[in-house]
Formats: sequence, structure tokens, C-alpha cells
Amino acid sequence: MNVVDPDFGDLVVFVRVLEAGTVTGAARSLSLSKSAVSRRLARLAARLGPRLVARSPRALAATPEGVRLHDRVLPALQALTEAQQEVSHQPEELGGAVRIAAPPDVGADVLPQAVATFTQRHPGVRVEVSLTRAEGSLLATGHDLAIRGGRQPDSAMAMRLLHASPFTLVASPAYLEAHGTPASVAELAQHRCLVFVLGGRDFGWRAGDEAALPPAAAVALRADDLRVLRALCEQGAGLALLPTDATREARDAGRLVHVLPRVRREGSSLYVLQQRPAYLAPQVTAFRDHLVAFFAGDQGSDASPQAEGDAGRVRATSSRRGTA
Repeated sequence: MNVVDPDFGDLVVFVRVLEAGTVTGAARSLSLSKSAVSRRLARLAARLGPRLVARSPRALAATPEGVRLHDRVLPALQALTEAQQEVSHQPEELGGAVRIAAPPDVGADVLPQAVATFTQRHPGVRVEVSLTRAEGSLLATGHDLAIRGGRQPDSAMAMRLLHASPFTLVASPAYLEAHGTPASVAELAQHRCLVFVLGGRDFGWRAGDEAALPPAAAVALRADDLRVLRALCEQGAGLALLPTDATREARDAGRLVHVLPRVRREGSSLYVLQQRPAYLAPQVTAFRDHLVAFFAGDQGSDASPQAEGDAGRVRATSSRRGTA
């Protein structure tokens, strides 16, 4: 039997090129130059013989031989990484880059603390954060991970639950003093309603089985950033349906109060996404698990909780988190 001496580095590059669809995307995700990625890809193809990658007008794509190789080596690479971590007697000294995309409100309110605690534990890792609501393939844009609200229809994404918080109706005492406190759902038509926009659509309010809230004529303002809505609400601009955790600090301080408990909506859960299937570099896996643990309230470990339900518990000190 002829045995081919494997170069696992070349195989990792091959897998990332297919996942990214471009040499540029793979180089960015691996912190390598484009020429280094191209050299490794050519070296692998020369060693194995068959053509592994074909160019199309839009991106690189695997040949039938390349598909077979990818499907065989992907689980092996992941298993090798996990095996090395399990048998290591010393904590792994992580390095390299982690590139993550997140909505502006989550990125500004939550990620700074999560990134700070991670990089203190792993000073060799460089974390790059992009604040955007754009969706689509992660590796095509060079991102390893993304934080997004709501279940994603893209089956190519693997998701881990970070957090879920119900949305409840709040207003400032000054607004209620000036405009009165609504005593029923019907009275919302006489109030100024501030509406969150998610994915280009209004994040509708609900009161029991009623879903057509708030009344269209009562919508005074729309915004796609929960921080903006919270600030406007605190300034007395109107009523807003906001995540309970995101308003806890303001309610504790008396800047906001709950209104009409019947009007609420279960939160659109927050997830961390990765491309599937994907070989994740050790620093990316560690940061993903750190995020899960961070949202669960455990900052002392990079290990993720065993149950998704644990991820719903959030520390009171992180009450400014705006999830969508």
C-alpha cells in the first residue's frame, strides 16, 4: 500500500479555501498571506495528483475529488485538534486571530467585557470585532463567528444559544406624567410608540393573542438599534418594547417603569453562529465557548455550559445587554 505523508497544514488550508470560497477569505481567516495559501494549495494538489479546486466566475469550488477529500479530512482535523487539547498536560497557549461580527447594540454593550476577560486569559489572541447587521456567509467576509438574533434559516450555519430575554413595555416616569399611563391595550392608539426594526420589519408587540400592535397610527419612531430606543425611552420620547435585561438597570434607577404587563413578547434568542461544516482554529473554538459561558454568567472558565437552559441565566451586572 502506498502511503502519502500528510501535511496537515496544507489540509487545513484546503478546507478553509473551500469554506471561504476564495483564497483571500481563507488567508484572512488563517492569518496567512494570499501567496502562502496559494502555495500550500498547489503543493497539496501536486502531491495528491487529482485537481482539487476549480475556479468559477464567483468563487473557488471543489472538484468531485476535492469534495471527497474535504468530507474525509474535515472530521479528522477536528478530532486531531481535540485530541491534542485533551492529552496536553499544560494549558494551551492560544494565539492568532478571532474575527467576529455582531449587531451594533450587542457589540457595544456586551462584547467589550466578554473580549476583555478572554484576552486577559489568552493575551496571544487578537480579537477583531465588526459591528454590522449584515447577514450571509461568514467565511466569505472573513468572519469566524457571528452573533445574531433569531434562528437562522441558513442550514450551513451551526448555532449555539447565548441568551434569551422577554421583551416588555416600558416608559419613563416623565412621559407617563405628561401623557398618562395607558390602562388598556386599546389606549395605546393615543400614545407615542417607539418600535424596534429587526431584519427590515417591525418587531411587533403582542398582548395575548393580539399581534397587530402597536397601532400603525401610534408609531412615532422606528429604529434598528435597541440602545437608541432605550435612550429615547429614558428621555421621555414614548413607550417602547425592550428586552427586560436591557432595561433592568434603568428600572432599578427609576428612569424607566413597566407599563401594561400584558403587552410583551418572548425574546428573539441570541445565538453565536459558525459556518457548518467548519474546521475551527483552537482560538476560535475557545472564544466561542467563552461567549457561551460569559452569557451564562460564568467568567471563570472557557468551558461552555452543558445545558442550553443554563445560557438563559444572565448576571445582573450585565443588564444592559440588548438582545434581538
